[in-house]
Amino acid sequence: YHFVRPDERTVYAEASAALGVSGAKLTKPARRAVRERVDAEMARATTVTVSDVMNFVAVAKVSVQSASFADEAFEAGRMSLEQGQKELGLELLLESLALHEQTFGFLHPESARCYAVVSLAHYDAGEAALAAEFMTKAVVISERTVGLDNPLTIHNYLNLSLYEHARGNTLLALRLMRHAMDLWRVVNSPDHPDLATAHNNIGVMLQALHLYDDALRFFDACVTARERLLGPEHVLVANAQHTLAKAMAITGDFAGAVQTERLAHKFFSSRFGDDDARSKETAEWLAELTFNAVRTAKLTKSAQEKIRDIASSASLAHVDTEGKEPSAPVKGSLPIDDLLKFITGSSSGPKPKPGRRARGPKGSRR
Repeated sequence: YHFVRPDERTVYAEASAALGVSGAKLTKPARRAVRERVDAEMARATTVTVSDVMNFVAVAKVSVQSASFADEAFEAGRMSLEQGQKELGLELLLESLALHEQTFGFLHPESARCYAVVSLAHYDAGEAALAAEFMTKAVVISERTVGLDNPLTIHNYLNLSLYEHARGNTLLALRLMRHAMDLWRVVNSPDHPDLATAHNNIGVMLQALHLYDDALRFFDACVTARERLLGPEHVLVANAQHTLAKAMAITGDFAGAVQTERLAHKFFSSRFGDDDARSKETAEWLAELTFNAVRTAKLTKSAQEKIRDIASSASLAHVDTEGKEPSAPVKGSLPIDDLLKFITGSSSGPKPKPGRRARGPKGSRR
């Protein structure tokens, strides 16, 4: 913790100024009031207050001596990996790991660093399960030696999430990534470059789970963060824009994908030339996205025209059926009894009684 005892003369001058008696001859009551105020300011209710606490760090007994042979084996293993000699490099790293454990013990930051490098070597060799196993040990050691909020611990968490995703545990990888990002926001600001990389990795994991709309938000956040930190003319910004354009194409937003991919292609072409592999790749993607955008626009326009035609014809038919006056019913559609009445010419009046003949117009019988 950090504590600085305030200067009593400074506190005395501030107390005198607050009471309005500075620069004048102090009476006994005024002197007593100033002294009480100074004593109150200088007194501490507890030995350590909340403002004194700066950080919590794990306390562990570790040795401070260095192991030259273990360090030499470690550096030789790293150099072999960089030169492409994976088997030799991995063998030297494992030998260095054994020497570190024998010299420093299991719970030591140097052992955690060696475990992390061995894990990365296994990940590059395509052995995701072994990489996750070694990185888990590195996380445990770093948590107990350098603390939860140390950058080494947070980076180990981020790498462990990638290895778990590579071995198929994407949900576990997302939980580890969120834990690491929460710690990183506490230690650093939300605009740290490592958080932009974490957003990109989360987007890739969400795409593996077929959550394309959610992945698009994280890719967009990665582009926004890198533009704010690095400026629009940067290779990392162009790479993020290229990834964002692919994510937009998956969701069907070809117009937005064309605009984003055009920015990436413009940067790669102007910075590295048209013969660069990245320029060629973005050119191919730009042509394909433009073709899909035009085709989608045509299909959308054709579908809208068909909908308008169907709607207009339906409205005309509605006016035709409801706008006309009701016409007289067609005789062929009448019931049989009505048709017989129409043919025989009989009216709908009362029928003659049975047994009596109907009289003619002058009373004569027919």
